[in-house]
Amino acid sequence: MIIFIGALSGVVLGVLTIGMKKGGFLTTSNVGDLEDLAPIQAQLMPLDACQIDYATRDKSGRRNHLDVAFVTPCSDSDRRVVIHVSSGWGSRGVGFQMKRSSQANRWKVLVEKDEVPFPELKGALEEIASTMTTSYVPQLEDARARSKAYEDGVQARKKEEEARKNGAKSSYPTQ
Repeated sequence: MIIFIGALSGVVLGVLTIGMKKGGFLTTSNVGDLEDLAPIQAQLMPLDACQIDYATRDKSGRRNHLDVAFVTPCSDSDRRVVIHVSSGWGSRGVGFQMKRSSQANRWKVLVEKDEVPFPELKGALEEIASTMTTSYVPQLEDARARSKAYEDGVQARKKEEEARKNGAKSSYPTQ
């Protein structure tokens, strides 16, 4: 019983430690339902994107990748598209993560409300939404085309190798 209580308290302390870090799940709030963000939600709604990460924190609490946003499509969660952002909102301390489970759902906008002023968050979201509406779809199509070309090349090499091996068996003269 004592071992179980000790292990349970260790797990609880671990979860609290992770959650209370800057950018942890206990320090972020969902502001996606705010009326001021409705135009941005509407602008991003039709895109095949289910997660957008901008200037998220690394393990040591610093913001990373201040000049790009990483976008994960709904249709292919293994792929990430990089969208370049010009103004560097992350250098001002703005960082957020947007999530939704499908293209039909509204976005959850997760942000550290104690550290990110709303006008700056809104400005960053507007810039990223504007950039995404013009450049995301072509970049996603390009990434898919490159991936398909790579897969086609892998399949072609496999077929060539198999044909070579099959030809090798019958290439030797009989005794």
